[in-house]
Amino acid sequence: MRASPQRDLWSFLEYVRGECAYSNVKLKIEARRRTRAGDLGFFDETARVLFVCTDVEGWAMTLAHELGHLQQYRERFLAYRQADLEAFEEKLMGGQKKMDYGKLRNLTRAIQRCELDAERRALRLARVFHLTDDLEKYTRQANRYVWSYEVARQVGIPIGKWPKRSEDLRELIDSQMPTRLITQAEFGKPPPIIKDSLDIKS
Repeated sequence: MRASPQRDLWSFLEYVRGECAYSNVKLKIEARRRTRAGDLGFFDETARVLFVCTDVEGWAMTLAHELGHLQQYRERFLAYRQADLEAFEEKLMGGQKKMDYGKLRNLTRAIQRCELDAERRALRLARVFHLTDDLEKYTRQANRYVWSYEVARQVGIPIGKWPKRSEDLRELIDSQMPTRLITQAEFGKPPPIIKDSLDIKS
């Protein structure tokens, strides 16, 4: 007999607490919709904090994703060490003058590899602990997220600076995403709808 969703959630939280304790990382769970920076959750290796906002649908999957980054850090996962998101965003905002096209492309791919790996880990935990009733929907959203870094590189605007999309538009975009996680060979081939929906000329 399958355990109840609530029991699965508590088992998942115990697992997360164990991972945090093993890595000497503080777990912070707060009933809010966003962090001050606008995030749903994050892992901060410097502050040694794993944080998630719970006043939002799907927060357990966000926690599973961010836990993946904690595990990448602990395992010294190569793409995690190479994925300098601050340098990526600074370049798109007009900084990092010495970063040429090739270096920016390589940095984008490192970020995509890092995020794709975190999504794989999150989906594995989702299956073990029954964290979502719609794995297909989450997988579509995960693909959009990973591809968004390539679109950001193409249009030259960080994801956080993109115009806000309506729920209907997000659902339309997600409906055109694959139902299985993309591969590294597909990193540079995002569906046109992601870029076209921005109404931004690159």
